[in-house]
Amino acid sequence: MLMANFKRMKFLSTIIVLLLYSWNAASQSFELNGTDTINKIDISKKRQGYWMIKAKPPKFSEYPVGNLVEEGSYVNSRKEGLWKKYFPSTKLKSEITYKGSRPYGKYTLYYENGNAEESGNWARTKNTGEFKRYHENG
Repeated sequence: MLMANFKRMKFLSTIIVLLLYSWNAASQSFELNGTDTINKIDISKKRQGYWMIKAKPPKFSEYPVGNLVEEGSYVNSRKEGLWKKYFPSTKLKSEITYKGSRPYGKYTLYYENGNAEESGNWARTKNTGEFKRYHENG
């Protein structure tokens, strides 16, 4: 009798752990337009797909809690494609194209007033091709 109770308890605890794990995984991602997910972590704990990074203390203490800090796509926890970053005021701060988490391609940096500050192309850590820098008043 004691052994049967032990087996039942072990079975129930396994079910509870699985339910908690699936609930936690579901809370980390949610559907976008019914087809894609955002803020998804795969089984190997790598970020995948579209991510919206929102402010939470202490990392983004200058931002109001919940404000969007940056957004873009990950492939195997590496930034890929266009990423947008925002000022604490929610205005656009930068648009940078990434390849393997390194700036690669077109980018534009903005002043907080919305005017472009700098634009050009990056390949790793260097500007390549045309480069423009603007005064804050345009």
